[in-house]
Amino acid sequence: MHIVFCADRRVIPGLHVAAYSLLERFDTSVVQPAITVFSDALDDGDMALLEQTLQGVGKPYSLR
Repeated sequence: MHIVFCADRRVIPGLHVAAYSLLERFDTSVVQPAITVFSDALDDGDMALLEQTLQGVGKPYSLR
């Protein structure tokens, strides 16, 4: 399943909460979610922090 977020710097905390919550509730035994974030405002550091947040769930996913 493909999940798409559109984000700018003002919604970074909400992006973390929404992505974490979604992944936490997702049944990854059925399909591995692919999370894509569209933004021209987030940098590699922001994406690395999001990756850290999502790794805390302990479920498989891909992040682009």
